[in-house]
Amino acid sequence: MISTAKINIEEVINTELPASPAIAMRVAALTRDLNASTRAIADAIGSDPLLAARVISAANASSHALERRVSALPPAVSAHGNQMIYTLAVSSGVSESRWLEHQTPITGALHQHSLAVGMAARQVVRELGMNGDEEAFACGLLHDIGKLLMAGHDANLYAHCANYVDEQQLFEREREIYGFTHAQAGALVAKRWNFPDELCYAIYNHHHPGQAKNSLVIARVVDIADNLANAHGYGLRLNPQPNLATTESALALRLTAEQLNRIWDAVEPELTREMIALASSNFNPQIYS
Repeated sequence: MISTAKINIEEVINTELPASPAIAMRVAALTRDLNASTRAIADAIGSDPLLAARVISAANASSHALERRVSALPPAVSAHGNQMIYTLAVSSGVSESRWLEHQTPITGALHQHSLAVGMAARQVVRELGMNGDEEAFACGLLHDIGKLLMAGHDANLYAHCANYVDEQQLFEREREIYGFTHAQAGALVAKRWNFPDELCYAIYNHHHPGQAKNSLVIARVVDIADNLANAHGYGLRLNPQPNLATTESALALRLTAEQLNRIWDAVEPELTREMIALASSNFNPQIYS
């Protein structure tokens, strides 16, 4: 029996979730490697949506020193410098046993899904010949941050929402249990974390991009990437869209079935390598010393 008492959204968005210790330590090690590029450090950070969110948030918290707020990882890394990234990585990482306390099948699937959507969104932008591929990656990586917070707050409770096939049914179930949706929670926490407006709007509208008054294109890009990830088994959705080229966002951006296949063909090897690397990561406290 599910409690009918609604949960205060502040409880959810203030949930403290640790980053993966293996990824945090990989980032920390890279910041101490004189041969490691900004690109390599940004890619490592991008393996964990929670660590990525902290890095972008921290960069924008000191945005008075920047011309504009950042919405991608490479400029966020450049804005911080290696020592600050090292500090953020170390402070975000926790013991493996404590991190495992927060890991459930739902949170694990959400982490994989978030990375898949980020990579797919970046590739969609490249396929379209547009600028902003790294901004698209960040939007895709963080689009379900609300789900991660909900599941982190109470994984058993969110399990009652996780496997809904239809997006509208999912939103209705979330409102019934929580009083708000994961898109609303994600957009609110993104705003609190000083994310640029375009990223906040993309998170809020990623399931209904046609309703977006701002960031319409990037919301559609994330919607396509979300569908691609789910269709290829990276997500919680049980019955993926059979013909992605007929979706509203694909039609609006004039992406053909051939292009969508090409996008996923480019994403899949990189995603597979990342999944293997994450699975084989070992917890090594010496990197923190």
